[in-house]
Amino acid sequence: MKINKLTFPTNLSSYLFFLVFPTLIIYNLLVANGYIPTFLGGYFGAIIGFTAICYLPFFLLSTNENIKTSLNLTLFGLGALLLAILVTASSFFSNVSIHAVEQSALMIVMWFALYNLGFFFNQIEHKKLSKYMLVFCFLFCFYLIYQFFFTGNLGFLQKTEINSVDETNLSGYQAIARNFLIISLFTYSFTQNKYIQILLLGLCAFAIFSIGARSEMVAFILSLITLNLILIFRNKANFITSIVIISIFIFGFMFFNSQFSDSRQLEIFDLQQSSSWSVRQQLQENAIQTISNNWFWGDFGSHANGDNVGNYSHNVLSAYVNFGLIFFVTYLILNFLFLAISFFKLLSNKNSQVWIFSFLMCFVSFFLVITTKPVFWPVPFFAWGLVMGALRMEKFGSP
Repeated sequence: MKINKLTFPTNLSSYLFFLVFPTLIIYNLLVANGYIPTFLGGYFGAIIGFTAICYLPFFLLSTNENIKTSLNLTLFGLGALLLAILVTASSFFSNVSIHAVEQSALMIVMWFALYNLGFFFNQIEHKKLSKYMLVFCFLFCFYLIYQFFFTGNLGFLQKTEINSVDETNLSGYQAIARNFLIISLFTYSFTQNKYIQILLLGLCAFAIFSIGARSEMVAFILSLITLNLILIFRNKANFITSIVIISIFIFGFMFFNSQFSDSRQLEIFDLQQSSSWSVRQQLQENAIQTISNNWFWGDFGSHANGDNVGNYSHNVLSAYVNFGLIFFVTYLILNFLFLAISFFKLLSNKNSQVWIFSFLMCFVSFFLVITTKPVFWPVPFFAWGLVMGALRMEKFGSP
């Protein structure tokens, strides 16, 4: 009896998906409400390290399968990863903030872990897992609705002050929003009932808004509108879905604007009044100045100030500053290529939830990397893995 070597890591991906994405939210909810101690810190770093260890024994297998799937894409991606490793390793021995080196090293670990998770995860259609995630989405959305109507608060960590939880030991609202965005898009992709899809997108849009993640909310809505406009070529019913999404967005804005006009979430409609937007504009100007002074190599770690490594440009320019021109161009091309591949595959595969999920993730990744997310944001690596996994399954079949 011949045993497929891909079976184990592919099946493992379902469990790791659950551990990496929904369990982070569950863990932080329990910590924020004082039910458990912060034994895993913010959780994401620990579980990403565990995921990387799980996939390490399959490195050669994964590399070989990627090469068989697409030699050019594999070499291009490995080249970018090796360049990031080289710059990070060489910076360790120079006069650079150790915190910046650690941040870059974590990015490399996330790249390896999440790319492999996406690659193995997208080689089977997880119908059972999608049902579990549908239940999770509804429960989490109802929890936030309860918090909203009974406390009047918008924001995920509103209970930390009550329970004296140190917020440095929590992942924070952006990590929560990132994970819930991925879960929402996955669940939407694998839900075939249109009525449940519409209910799901309304609840999830509210949840992401309530968490306080403005860019994730815009990316979520734009990705689903774009998807349904593309799918109009296959089914005119998707035009109705697009209209419903736009209507939910408009009426939702009108309601929340009248109720919470001074909330942080609604600052997205008046960015000039947003303090965080002003800071980001200044950080972008600093990045452009750094690039003009170091146009080829960039200036690794220049965004670090002591142990504060958050003063980077909140867009793709952070890749240029930290890793130089060659990495910047390669990183941009990779994001664009995987989006283009998922787009054309979506057009040619009429009933593939795998390609729907891949396109949504690539769209969100490309849009947010260009606009608001730094190179240290891990979602693109997961999206690239999804595309390569779907390509492999299309070429050779399921493991």
